[in-house]
Amino acid sequence: MKYVKIKEIIKQRALNAPPSQRLPGFRELMQEFNVSQSTITRALNELESDGIIIRKWGVGILAAGKENSITVLQRPGNGTIEKARKVLFSYAAYYSGGLWNALNSVEQYAVQRRVNVLFHKRTQATSMEEFVDYVKSCKKLAGVIYCEDTHHLSEKELALLGALPCKVILHMSPFVYPELPPNVYIGMPDESAAGRMMAKYLFKRGHRRIGIIAHSPKTDGSEAFFNGILAYYKDHDAKIEQEWIFRSGTRPWEDSLAAATQSVRAHINEIRAAGLTTLVFSSADGALAGIRPLRDNALSVPEDVGIAGHGDMPLFANLPDAPATVFFDPAEAVAPAIEIILARKKCSIQRFRIEPHFKCYNGVSRCEA
Repeated sequence: MKYVKIKEIIKQRALNAPPSQRLPGFRELMQEFNVSQSTITRALNELESDGIIIRKWGVGILAAGKENSITVLQRPGNGTIEKARKVLFSYAAYYSGGLWNALNSVEQYAVQRRVNVLFHKRTQATSMEEFVDYVKSCKKLAGVIYCEDTHHLSEKELALLGALPCKVILHMSPFVYPELPPNVYIGMPDESAAGRMMAKYLFKRGHRRIGIIAHSPKTDGSEAFFNGILAYYKDHDAKIEQEWIFRSGTRPWEDSLAAATQSVRAHINEIRAAGLTTLVFSSADGALAGIRPLRDNALSVPEDVGIAGHGDMPLFANLPDAPATVFFDPAEAVAPAIEIILARKKCSIQRFRIEPHFKCYNGVSRCEA
């Protein structure tokens, strides 16, 4: 069966279904049409880009609804049709527990605003010059959402972004930039508040001896997060000692989960000798990675040592020992980013702050103070 016909069949099913109704899954479609994975992937990618379907991890393929499936816009006044404006979302091609949430949030909000999204995956070898050339090759591009990795942008790289003929949003930036080009905006997570939020939860549960596992690359954001924890404890006369802070010294693109495991193994004697009751990791994924080396050394989680981290995933709700997490809702960063891009005039505020949230799973037990 030809690809075009398969795509049309799936499209009609989605258009005739009520919004959010589940459609046949990926494997079901492969079996039904007896075609390869690449054929179904291509059809679903294009239908999702057109706003016909919505894909949700752990849920499946959903009908977007007729009111959200418009891929062209009516120009007011003369009745001519023009293609919808596009937003480019660029992200680093390495594992990140929160990346899927960010991608999903961009897709969901774009459907609501009737904007097409192009996804661009950067590798470690992608230079800013190459990225800028790619952006310039995209037609009818309203703006760029640049999902930063743990690489601090240089003045030259910022200048290249500033020379683009569209708005650029630095999405959930882990770095502080004193000066920005006029067309560049930045979404800044309040990491200091996140650290204090985590510390307040642990303190109220009786934890006074906290260890910090800094296994991810060092950024302005990660330092603000850890400093927020330290400041809260200091304000409440429960100072965290410097020897309880364990730094792995990883660099961008290195495996931070492996670094979390190695850091716990390397410092297990100090953790035990200090009687630390909770370890706070750079990431929530890292906290999960830290469970095995703790248990290998006869420390139960969370009874002997609790785990906490930064970031959240739907998977955590189904894990028996998921960490306590502080996180930033991707939707709260995506919405202002897209609205800034769609605004006809230059926005007066180049920096917008994103507030933290907290979730308590099962990874931290109450402790006697």
